[in-house]
Amino acid sequence: MNAVRRLALLCLSVAAGLTAAPVVCGLDEDPAGLVRTLGGDDVQARYDAYRVLLAQHPPEALPLLAKAVPAMPLAAQTFGVSVVQGYPAAVTKAVYERWLDADGAYVRLVAGFQLARAGEAKGVAAVVETLGQPVAADVLSLALSHAYGLRDPAIVKAVRGLVTADAPPAVLGPVLYHLQSVDDREAPRVVGPLLSSAAVATRMLAAAFLWRTGDEARAAELAAAIASPELTYDTFVRANGLLSNGPRLPEPVLAALLGIVEGAREGWFLSVVIEHLGRWGYAKAAPALRKLLDDAQPAVGKAAFEALSRIPGGLTADAVRAILTGADEARRVAAADLLRRADDRTGFDAVVGVLRTGTKARAEAARVLGAFRTRAGVEPLVDALLDPDLSVRAAAETGLEQTLYALFPYRRLDVATTGYRAAATPEANRAAVDRVRAWWVVAKDADW
Repeated sequence: MNAVRRLALLCLSVAAGLTAAPVVCGLDEDPAGLVRTLGGDDVQARYDAYRVLLAQHPPEALPLLAKAVPAMPLAAQTFGVSVVQGYPAAVTKAVYERWLDADGAYVRLVAGFQLARAGEAKGVAAVVETLGQPVAADVLSLALSHAYGLRDPAIVKAVRGLVTADAPPAVLGPVLYHLQSVDDREAPRVVGPLLSSAAVATRMLAAAFLWRTGDEARAAELAAAIASPELTYDTFVRANGLLSNGPRLPEPVLAALLGIVEGAREGWFLSVVIEHLGRWGYAKAAPALRKLLDDAQPAVGKAAFEALSRIPGGLTADAVRAILTGADEARRVAAADLLRRADDRTGFDAVVGVLRTGTKARAEAARVLGAFRTRAGVEPLVDALLDPDLSVRAAAETGLEQTLYALFPYRRLDVATTGYRAAATPEANRAAVDRVRAWWVVAKDADW
């Protein structure tokens, strides 16, 4: 590259903001308005407000959230808690202390867990007291996710106390998952008697817990419960955390899962079951999975495709390429990504096509396009920075950063320093994207 071209590139980099502090773009409303929208009934508006608050964390919003979140609907409370947790711990302690006196069990438990992590005895006391009272199953499930890895003995004992013969699966599932996550050595003694329950859901959850905590002899009981036609999908999902991210599932359990797939059990979302078969490369499942590639439910076909891609000999390259021209855009993107991982760029154009004209898989197309890390992918990703869909904009920003880093490891444009923020509106981002385009005009033919 000659000196004039290098100077032009440098000047455009400065104009793009590379040497300046990042520009904070676009809160569409004042913080008070965003907090009101977060607690409102419009689900999409609530989500949009959440994304903006999460990206910006305006200081003015924190006291408003501290006051408003406990009175919000439960779904909005989860968003509010997520936003609050993004602020520095030094300023959120007062919020959690305030929430200990809230009427809602969810915020009380979350606050108690957070304070307990910080060594505050009042947090532990609040959790123990709240768990000693009736707590709705959906509240308990959401709250316990904030206690992951928290090993305070008093809290573990209080959670263990929820393991009873008449505990509904909606309570038993998250409770057992939590006790497994903290390696509670007393829990197997309490859970063991549940194996004699008349309810298949209770037996299945108990067997899953005991197997996951090291009692391999329970694999047969687990497989039998899964194979039972009485087992509902809802219960299986509640046990899924115990079956996932652990040791390889035993052969009898994999066989039982395959039986569910082959029988197309009514009311089951097979994608979750298929994921287990693929994770462990269960070769016996390949014939059944091939039949599902063109399933009427796109998610099932996509799961079957991904599972087959993990099973040796499950898919041939020609079979994958054939999917690139199929009707389902999500499967086209998945096929292109699988070929890319095998150093085959055949699916590149298919991914660009979905990103530009797709209706359901454009965010995934942006992610996959970024993984190609090629010059030809830059301009489609830059265009997608102005997409009306926030998820597409966010994926395009990440994909573009990955691509530029691969192309220009020493001199690259940091998109964030142009003032671009995926959470801002396309109009608010237009000037930043123009800076990116101008930089690329000069940089795209660089030989370094």
